[in-house]
Amino acid sequence: MSFLKKNEANLREEFAKKRPDLIEHIIWNSHTKPPSQNGITDSRSKINVLLLSDTDSKGKIVSLVQSLARAVSSGNLDPEDITDQLLSEKLEMKGIPNPDLALIYGYTCSTHGLLPWHTKTTEFL
Repeated sequence: MSFLKKNEANLREEFAKKRPDLIEHIIWNSHTKPPSQNGITDSRSKINVLLLSDTDSKGKIVSLVQSLARAVSSGNLDPEDITDQLLSEKLEMKGIPNPDLALIYGYTCSTHGLLPWHTKTTEFL
């Protein structure tokens, strides 16, 4: 788990102290889509801040593969039943949109933790 994710409460508290004017415009770690009317999102949408780590993406792939392997080994799943549709369904990250911005901290510039299809529209700083 990342340092930021572990210290999310402290980050929120500091943000509230430094920029109390912006608090009402931010949703922290919500996996829900912004409210919309007739498919149109409100122009005053809030910024959805998600603190993700490798367990939210690549870690999820690893866990899925391990659980499928256990199910096949125990005879509860036929390898023929593992299809693209099953994998897509199990890997669905409900409500997590492709990130618009990723902040990289540390000494290594890496996309560690982001799924490959999330990086195509992401700006990295």
